[in-house]
Amino acid sequence: MFQTTHYRIMAQIQALRQQGLTQTKIAEQLGISQSSDCKALKKNCSKRTNCSSVRKTSARDNKQLKKIAVSNRFKSTSELTDLWNKQTGADVSRSTTYRRLRELGFKSRVPAVKPMLNKKQMEKRLKWAKEHGEALWSGDASGVNYLP
Repeated sequence: MFQTTHYRIMAQIQALRQQGLTQTKIAEQLGISQSSDCKALKKNCSKRTNCSSVRKTSARDNKQLKKIAVSNRFKSTSELTDLWNKQTGADVSRSTTYRRLRELGFKSRVPAVKPMLNKKQMEKRLKWAKEHGEALWSGDASGVNYLP
């Protein structure tokens, strides 16, 4: 009994939606909540794998982005987007660039912040280097060699 009623309501929702009624109007007509109407419509939507119909970038564009990313490792996604748009002549957004970089296997990382040396630490290091400099290091102008 419940399933037949459920299917009948689902069919009514679909018919009213095809007539061009909004979710709110459909819910008022059928005496159900708007959220129930929304859930019913979502369940019956076709499962699309990609929302947009056409990709803005080709395989060739993606190869070019890979070259740009490898040669400019420390640039931000926004800076890479600007370079990519200049070289390809395309108009690609920062988020598209980010997605393509992820597809190509790149990962974004924020470098760890290392604490700066304070004045006391710098003085200790300098003192140590002066004390041990002659015994540990020798070499000429071409390079420094470490002596054990």
